[in-house]
Amino acid sequence: MARHADEVAQLAEREGWTFVQYLHHFVELEIHERRRRRIARNLKNSELPPDKTLATLHRARLPAKVAKLRVTRDRDRRNRGIVIAETAGS
Repeated sequence: MARHADEVAQLAEREGWTFVQYLHHFVELEIHERRRRRIARNLKNSELPPDKTLATLHRARLPAKVAKLRVTRDRDRRNRGIVIAETAGS
């Protein structure tokens, strides 16, 4: 958070933000940074090749229980990608 403090304070001053607006923006930056680091850490720990995606997944190599899952992507109001897995036919 300290990394962004001066930059966000200057922006808030230029834009005339209230303290609540300043704090909200500051916290959003922290949430984004933590999410980015968590994803990077999970990808590293997974030991998957960098080019591995759902499109390149070989379903035939999955256990039958997992292969039956229908995987879709949805977007929430902040346009974040969400992976949803549900059983086929539901």
